[in-house]
Amino acid sequence: MPLPPGPVYFANRLPALLVPLFSVYLLNRVLGSRFHTVLPTWLVIVSAIFAIPLGVLVKFSYIDFINRRNAAASDAVLPPRVKDRYPFGLGLLIESINNLKTGYPGEFFDTLGEKYGNTFNLRILFEDRIFTVEPEYMKAVLASQFDDFEKGPNFYHQLHSFLGTGVFNSDGDMWKFHRAMTRPFFSKDRITHFDIFERHAQDAIQQLKARLKEGFPIDIQDLASRFTMDSATEFLFAKDVQSLGAGLPYPHYSPLSRSTASGSHPANIFSKAFDEAQRQLALRARFGAAWPLAEFWKDKVAEKMGPIFDFINPILTAAVARNKAAGNNEKLGANVDREVQDGECLLDHLIKYTDDPIVLRDETLNILLAGRDTTTNSISYAIYMLAKHPNVLSRLRNEILSKVGSVRRPTYDDMREMKYLRAVINETLRLYPAVPFNVRTSNKATLWPSKIGGKPFYVPAKTKIPYSVFLMHRRTDLWGPDANEFDPDRFLDDRLHKYLTPNPFIFLPFNAGPRICLGQQFAYHETSFFLIRLLQNFSQITMAPEAQPPESLPPTSWAGSPGTKGDELRLKTYLTMSIFGGCWMPLEATMMIIDNSEYMRNGDYQPTRWEAQKDAVNIVFQTKIDANPENTVGIMTMAGKGISSRTDPMFSPEVLVTHSKDLGQILQGLHKASSNIGGQIDIPTAIAIAQLALKHRENKNLRQRIIVFVASPLEGQAADEKAMVKLAKKLKKNNVAIDVVSYGDGIEEMTGEEKGVLRAFVESASSGDNSHIVSIPPGTRLLSDALISSPILSDDRSASIPAEFGGTGDGAGASGSGGANQFEFGVDPSLDPELAMALQMSMQEAQAREAAEAAAAASNQAETTIPAPPPTTTAPAEPTDDEERLLQQALAMSQEHNDVEMDGADEYDEDEDEEAAIARAIEMSMRPQEEQQEDKK
Repeated sequence: MPLPPGPVYFANRLPALLVPLFSVYLLNRVLGSRFHTVLPTWLVIVSAIFAIPLGVLVKFSYIDFINRRNAAASDAVLPPRVKDRYPFGLGLLIESINNLKTGYPGEFFDTLGEKYGNTFNLRILFEDRIFTVEPEYMKAVLASQFDDFEKGPNFYHQLHSFLGTGVFNSDGDMWKFHRAMTRPFFSKDRITHFDIFERHAQDAIQQLKARLKEGFPIDIQDLASRFTMDSATEFLFAKDVQSLGAGLPYPHYSPLSRSTASGSHPANIFSKAFDEAQRQLALRARFGAAWPLAEFWKDKVAEKMGPIFDFINPILTAAVARNKAAGNNEKLGANVDREVQDGECLLDHLIKYTDDPIVLRDETLNILLAGRDTTTNSISYAIYMLAKHPNVLSRLRNEILSKVGSVRRPTYDDMREMKYLRAVINETLRLYPAVPFNVRTSNKATLWPSKIGGKPFYVPAKTKIPYSVFLMHRRTDLWGPDANEFDPDRFLDDRLHKYLTPNPFIFLPFNAGPRICLGQQFAYHETSFFLIRLLQNFSQITMAPEAQPPESLPPTSWAGSPGTKGDELRLKTYLTMSIFGGCWMPLEATMMIIDNSEYMRNGDYQPTRWEAQKDAVNIVFQTKIDANPENTVGIMTMAGKGISSRTDPMFSPEVLVTHSKDLGQILQGLHKASSNIGGQIDIPTAIAIAQLALKHRENKNLRQRIIVFVASPLEGQAADEKAMVKLAKKLKKNNVAIDVVSYGDGIEEMTGEEKGVLRAFVESASSGDNSHIVSIPPGTRLLSDALISSPILSDDRSASIPAEFGGTGDGAGASGSGGANQFEFGVDPSLDPELAMALQMSMQEAQAREAAEAAAAASNQAETTIPAPPPTTTAPAEPTDDEERLLQQALAMSQEHNDVEMDGADEYDEDEDEEAAIARAIEMSMRPQEEQQEDKK
């Protein structure tokens, strides 16, 4: 059984600790024998107590003197040392730990850099650490002066519990041995066989769709982690841990997230132990060589390794036994490159060099760390960036569909031709490198040339050299003034030749020099493959910050900070970088409110306002469903025949379709509304009904959005800015996004600097720029075309809108692009988009005719209702009985072809609470059914 770290630490330093004590004892004896003076006991005890720190002070003062003298002899200077208000660098230690736990990555070093420059020395617990973000010095450490630097003994002992003697934690001959063993397995022929990627990517995307179909957001980082874990373990062992089979997590607000069933799955136990070990290692790094003091009686990393070894050791034992049974006992030398045979996994290959189970275990764990965590980081942050930059997503998906279509599996040659895909991945790795901070140790004294025209820096021997590519990648003097912005074009346009080409060491996501990552191309291929398969199936990606665990959200004080600090997600840096709390991707439920007032007969939009609106509704529906096939869309009207005012007894907002994925239902609803054009609109009441319909939808986990088409002048409360702003705030409070499409002259008059009621309404409802208003004047351009290019659909449309309709894609929507599906009509849109579009339009026209015929033959009594909500599994509160009764009454009665009066509408009380106001709005908009029958007579 290994000894505890603390006693071992002191045992190794016992001679240095005994020297000061022995000096006190010797001094006391000399005074007694030579001068016949005996020191009092209390003075001996006090001297012994202060002897150790005094001895340490003398030792390091002497070391500083030697280093200054050697620097002067070399006509150089030492890097500036950071001053600390506490002794022994305890203040710096505390700040660095706090930054790890609660701060933004690297901000601690950034703050010091503003005062001391890009290279400085932090002395923490008697250990010098020369930190740098200079590419010239990183080049020296990693390449040009490679032999002068190593991982070092302190780094080795710090990570030995986790990485052993593997390739990432060894130096000298042991490193060369590990490197030589693994290099042949990462040849081009091996890493361009995508069968493993395909198998697990298809599994991951099918599980993604299944969970979204349940209505829950999905943690894309967790999904990517499971994909890379299964791919990496199959690559290493020819046997994956089946982490995708363990089930995906639910958001924190669902009771299902507290289920213990998935936590007991071996793959989840393995992954949890893997992550916890890395978290502890990150804390160790802050203590440096003195880490045993923080883990005095037990190795906290070693105690996390049990589940990891329980998985790996049986596989290693079986592989070694299988190799011996085959009579393959002769081992190859480290300098021998063997040809990897078909069907061999990395473990099969390594056994040809050694059957030492410890060496095999260490090496496979090292490769697993790289194969799982680094690629998970790249995939997760790439998807997050695509969600934040829909224009980039649109362009990338267009490239993917133009090269491989919506179904075909990508090949190595396909990926080589996708320049923009590579640029997106590179830009992601620039801002979010998988290993943001790294370290080396000087094994001899060396010089670094000055970067400001002065004397060079002297680097003493046995000095730790931490460096950060994360911070270097964000330096504006190296990458330009937009260094903190996500822009893949910097790897394609003139900035590439201005910044990167003259100085390639400013971009080091995989390190450089002899220790450059062997799996660099493997990581590029795996990331590319997953993104291609994902965007073949989805054309729109949004984030669901409400699904983030509350403890993982960034502090509110970070909001609005420059660069990526103001992101909605929080970075986590252990050995590798990840997203704290995951990266959650939602679905959306949309309710469209259409204008069916008398003004819709106007011909200023071709052929009429009503027909133009119908085309726009069709486009919105197609875009939402193409963006994610599990999204739902509903539709309702907000006026009726014979309406002269809000208080007219014939007013009837009508829910035509609650929530559907079926275009036929939408077309049938529009056909029904065509026979009910007339009167005037009541926006507040219609929005109240739409909001309640969204709240009581069958699947409560979908994000909520209302889109209002307004082509009539505002009257009544719709023209009252105060009332509309109050309504907007209620929508915002309930996380309902609102979009307004305003078209037609004279909807609202604005003078001077007035915003107008509708614009003030949308701005008050917007949260994080999730609500928009678009005003479309009459003209030759179709209303649907103008809507496509507007912010209302920009996040959704991506490349899913056909180019013929003003989009950027080829019409290969997500709804029919599963891995095993055939092309619609048997025509690949990427090969013949015109034929595919002609067939699609013919089909839609046929569907419209069928829907119209069905509507004409249908009963006057429509049956559209909202199903009773299932048992609560999410955060939204259960509806009250009164709410449920009012909603059911509103929806049932809104389906009548008869008009419904609104007695008492002028009694609307703005001071009522939110739920009562909504319920009252619906109640005022309805009359009992028997009264309607009287009106009908």
